[in-house]
Amino acid sequence: MLWDALPELVGTLTEAHARHSQISGEISAADIPSPFRDDSWLHVEAFPFEDGIGLLLRDITSDVQRHRLADVKSAILKAMGIHGGVGYARLSNRGFIEYVDATICTLVGLPESRLINAYMTDLIALPQRPHFRQELEAVLRGEGDRRVQAHLLTNGGALLPMEGALVQLRGTYGTEGVVMVMTPPASAENGESARQ
Repeated sequence: MLWDALPELVGTLTEAHARHSQISGEISAADIPSPFRDDSWLHVEAFPFEDGIGLLLRDITSDVQRHRLADVKSAILKAMGIHGGVGYARLSNRGFIEYVDATICTLVGLPESRLINAYMTDLIALPQRPHFRQELEAVLRGEGDRRVQAHLLTNGGALLPMEGALVQLRGTYGTEGVVMVMTPPASAENGESARQ
């Protein structure tokens, strides 16, 4: 009757676990793709129950997606670090640096400890600061992500041209800041001096 009531389970791993529990009397559990909806996952538990079997099905789609997406994000960040030409920073709701990677530290010529809690706009060439601040505030207000071009001040006093993107970091309770990625133009990467 179970297979008549839920024909989606026929021929799936859920059926295999249920039949195994029925024959062996053992409890069986697995995480499987849902036969009911695309791109969904279920945690299935099958166990002996009176003269038959019991099945518990729990939707775990959000957990699976969260862990899978976390792996993708960490892999992207690792790839950026290995590439060495793409810098990443996380800015607070007020535009202060909360995290900065080694690429940006190298480009600016300062250690992470000197950049953490620095106001990102202060690292931009003076004439470009009002425009950068305006773009950053627009992203924080939720007016859309932005592509930016500016010159970074380096510890050696040079101005390093950079191209970047500002993307709002959304959390469960609203905006948590901005993620910024940046790359120097190819000429800067090749060691040519950057001038404004």
